Amino acid sequence: MSYEERCDSLHWPSLSSRRTYSSLVECYKIVFGLSHLDFEEFFQFAKVKSTRANHSYKLYCKLSRINCFKYSFFNNVISYWNNLPSNVVEAGSLELFKCKLKSFLKL
Repeated sequence: MSYEERCDSLHWPSLSSRRTYSSLVECYKIVFGLSHLDFEEFFQFAKVKSTRANHSYKLYCKLSRINCFKYSFFNNVISYWNNLPSNVVEAGSLELFKCKLKSFLKL
């Protein structure tokens, strides 16, 4: 039985979906100050607010010349974060964010 078949029979999301979910939850904690990590050290908000923006908490991907930072959690999660709809990102609490994120990712 393949991995996908086992996940389907057990009604489990795939490992990549779970990783994406966990990364976005951690990003939410950092952006809204719910983590011990300092937002300014890892992220910065995008300066350009286009009219097609999904939400007002868009993150800017810093340019990196070192591969260890280029492929790190902080750069990988930015594209997922920026593509989230505003009703998910602008949830009032962490628990509400988790519920909306699960429904958005169909977990």
